[in-house]
Amino acid sequence: MLPNTLLIFYGILRIQSAAIHKYNKVIGLFCMVTFFGHILFMLANLWLLGWNVERMNAGQDFTLLLLTLLECVAATALLRMFANTLSVRKTGSAAL
Repeated sequence: MLPNTLLIFYGILRIQSAAIHKYNKVIGLFCMVTFFGHILFMLANLWLLGWNVERMNAGQDFTLLLLTLLECVAATALLRMFANTLSVRKTGSAAL
């Protein structure tokens, strides 16, 4: 699984599209959050919902997938907002 993930991320980095270059930092942050956090999010969701992987149906699988994806997007947005807040504070204190 790791080689496939690395190939996908490398492919995204090699795309010459202006949109990809414009949002490169956000895409990179999302990739890192997803790569390192999705297992933790999935385990937490299974525990909170009281589901067992061995007895899940297709609806529960889809719900778990969607919930985990939304949590990765939310975590990316929070980290980006936190990073922007820190950079504003640093530039604001440097201007004084």
